[in-house]
This record gives sequence, structure tokens and C-alpha cells, in this order.
Amino acid sequence: ACPVHHAESQKARAAQDNARADQRKQAEHRKEELIARQRILAAILQKVIEPTKPDLELVAKELYGHLSTDYRAVISDNLKLTGPDKQAPQKDLISAFETKLHTMDQAGLSRLLLWMSQLDATFNTFSTQGGSQLNVVAKRYRVNAEKIRETVNAEFANKRKKQEQRRKDRASGRVGKRGSGGKRATA
Repeated sequence: ACPVHHAESQKARAAQDNARADQRKQAEHRKEELIARQRILAAILQKVIEPTKPDLELVAKELYGHLSTDYRAVISDNLKLTGPDKQAPQKDLISAFETKLHTMDQAGLSRLLLWMSQLDATFNTFSTQGGSQLNVVAKRYRVNAEKIRETVNAEFANKRKKQEQRRKDRASGRVGKRGSGGKRATA
């Protein structure tokens, strides 16, 4: 395209490319934060102490009833309440959840309740207080949240580095390797 007559479309395309790149960076940052929060919660759950079972069952049933459908789906997947089709009516899920509660011991119920109370803090990266709430619980159970975050950040940095290297390798592999007729030359 002619830069004189189509300068606006080139500028718009560049602006869209920049916006997409920013969105990708934000999405990757949210993903990093999500994984760090999930690992922090998993470390916390390993250190939960046992309260009484009937009280825990009652609280779990009530809390489950107040959860959004999305979080119920997360719990159903984690507790394997649904079959392979993963399509079950809410009534059946509630019944399966209550049956599962009766099979759990006090420590399992305690972990489940703590997990349920921290679902929003763990899975909602748009939550402004979620990370700090999770950090408070992590400190209570002596979980080093910063170390977990640093590990996740290092993993993602390594992944980005490998992706960037693959992009560079692909770009350098394509440059200057075209033969006559526009077909790739074999090496």
C-alpha cells in the first residue's frame, strides 16, 4: 500500500497491533498471577487444622449454595462430582456435593471450606483485594507466597524466552532461503 495515500490505515493497523500486544501482555500477567495464587492456596490447604465434622458439613453446604455457577463447576471438577460428559443439573450437583461431604474427614472438610472461601481470591485476577486476602491466609499458615510468585514468574520468563528464541529461529530460517520460483530451497 502506498504510504502517501494509505497512511491512516497503516497507522490504524499499527495501533491495533500495539493494542493486541498490550492485551497479550496483560493476559499473560493475569495468568502468572492466577497460577501463583493457585499454588499459594494449595500450600495453605496442606497446613489446615481439624475442627468438628458436622459443623464443617453445614458450613460447606451453605457456602456451596451461595457460590456462582462457575465456582460450582470448579468444585465439581476438582471433587469429581460429574461424569465424563461434565453436564449435570444443579440439583444433581448439590446432591453429589452433599454425598461427597459425608465421605470426607474433618481435615478434608477444613481444606474444602478454606478453598471455597478463597475461590474468588484465587481465580479472579481482576479482584483488587484477592491477592492481599490470599497473602493474609498464606502468612497464617506460614506459606511463602512471594517465593511461589517468584517461581511462577521465573517459569513464565523462561517460557517467554523460549518462545522468543523460536520466533527468532523461524524468522532467521525463512530469510534468504527462497530459491527461484518462490519455492523454498532445501538445505
